[in-house]
Order: sequence, then C-alpha cells, then structure tokens
Amino acid sequence: MSTDSADTLQTPVRDIHVIVAAYNEAPRIGATLDALAVAFPGAPVWVADDGSTDATPEIASRAGVRVVRSERMIGKGPAVTLAARDALEDARNARNACARTHTHVRARAFDQKSNAIHDDDTAGGDVTGGDRVREREP
Repeated sequence: MSTDSADTLQTPVRDIHVIVAAYNEAPRIGATLDALAVAFPGAPVWVADDGSTDATPEIASRAGVRVVRSERMIGKGPAVTLAARDALEDARNARNACARTHTHVRARAFDQKSNAIHDDDTAGGDVTGGDRVREREP
C-alpha cells in the first residue's frame, strides 16, 4: 500500500477500536481496511459481517482484522452490536470509530474524524460514523 505524507497520521493510535459494518462488500472491504490502517495505525479493527454471501469475511480475515460474523442477515445495528461486544471484551472505555464500506475510501477521508478522536481527551468512549465517506477529486 502506497500513501503520500498527507495520508499518514503522525501519532500512533491509543485506545481506539474500529468497527466496520459490512454486508457483501467484497469489492470494497480491502481498500476500506487499508485506509483505516493508515488513518488509525495500530488500532484493532473488527468487521461486523451481517451474513454476507460473498467473500467479505474471508477478505477481511486475510487482512488480519477480527471478523464477527452473523450466519444470516440480522441488520446493521445488531451486527455492529455483536462486534462492539467483542471489542468491549478486548478493552473497556475505549474510544470507538465506526465506518461503512459502501464507497471506496482513502486514508485522508478519515483524517478529520481521526483527528477529532485523537484530540479529545475526555473520559469514556466516543463513537463516530463514517457512513459513505468519499473524498472529492480536486
């Protein structure tokens, strides 16, 4: 994966867990996970797979993220809840970031959200949504 310096977050991520809601996202999940790895370096990532019938869970697993999979479609909310429960077992009071994979994303598309999370030193967890984030071409 090649990125320019504008795509790279300078500070390693502490106490952030990323949950990606996914259903049949095989064509896009790899790019989304690559962008999240740049935007949130070192942060654990979960894919909340809502019963995909394509290769989404396999692609996510090969990318090295944790996949929490429903065998049948249960809906975005319940699927993300399962992944969040797994993430909470991993770390209490973590800051959380959620993304959706319906569009191709690049690391810069997450900068604003990741910077807001990094700059917030309040106690407890934060949740942010990256629903259909898309970077516009200049």
